[in-house]
This record gives sequence, C-alpha cells and structure tokens, in this order.
Amino acid sequence: ETLEPSTATLVLMAHCWLNHMILAANGDPEDIANRHRLMAQSYLEDGEFARLTLQTVREAVYPQFEACVRAAREAGDLVEGEVALENMFWFGHHVAAGIAWGRLSGSPAVPYRGAIEAVIEDAVRFLLRALGVTEAAIAAHYRPKEMAAAWPSVAAVQAAE
Repeated sequence: ETLEPSTATLVLMAHCWLNHMILAANGDPEDIANRHRLMAQSYLEDGEFARLTLQTVREAVYPQFEACVRAAREAGDLVEGEVALENMFWFGHHVAAGIAWGRLSGSPAVPYRGAIEAVIEDAVRFLLRALGVTEAAIAAHYRPKEMAAAWPSVAAVQAAE
C-alpha cells in the first residue's frame, strides 16, 4: 500500500531509505551488505548489476518520490531548485550508499561525529534541505525517534548497534 503523496510522506521516505540502506532496517543485514558489495564490484567492472538494480529502484521508488515532491511544493513546504528532480533522487541514493559502504568492513572508515543514528538523522536533514524542503516543514515532520518506533525493524537494528 502506498502512502498519500505529501511532505510528511517525503520526509518518512528519506528517513526509511537511509535507515534501510545504512542499517539494513527492514531487511536482512547480511543480504543488504552483500548487495552493497555487489554494487561496488559492478561499478568497478561492467556496471550491469548496478544498472539493473538501480533501474529496479527507480521503478519502485521514484514515482512516489516525485509525487511527494510535487505535493510538498504545492503545500508550500518546498522551494524550487535548479537541480533536476531525478538527479536529486540519485544524489540521495549516493549519500546513503556512501555512508553504508564506509561501514561494510565492520569498522567505520569515515570518522563521522556521533552514533550512527545521529549521523543518519544529519544525513536525512541534509538531503531534505538539498531537495528544498523548508526548515519549518522539516521541523514539523521529521521525528526520527517516533519514526523508528513506528517501524519496528529500525528500532531493533538501532538497539543492536
């Protein structure tokens, strides 16, 4: 079932996407880590696995993302930017993948400040601001603790960290 396109759904999508990619929330951590490794290897080789995977991601996620951005814009919660929306979608993916890949060895390669939950919260806010979501809309809709509690697998992964 798809959530109604809105600013709140856009914020929830950003939160869930980063938690899924970085903490393997709502998925098998080993499976997701292996997918990250396959993606990295694919980029270094012919790129075929990466292209197929990203095509699937685009087909599954982008339409809802686009509808939510439009709804946020119509609500006055998003200011228009100069970057193509589809590029913003992929930049969000790159931020999440970069953080996740830096953790694949089991010992974080990037010296982020704070616990991973705080890093993810910072990254979500970073992405929302980059999209043009207003500070007022972020303050009104981004409740990471409540979102994690509502998505049990996020809470379980975060408790295990």
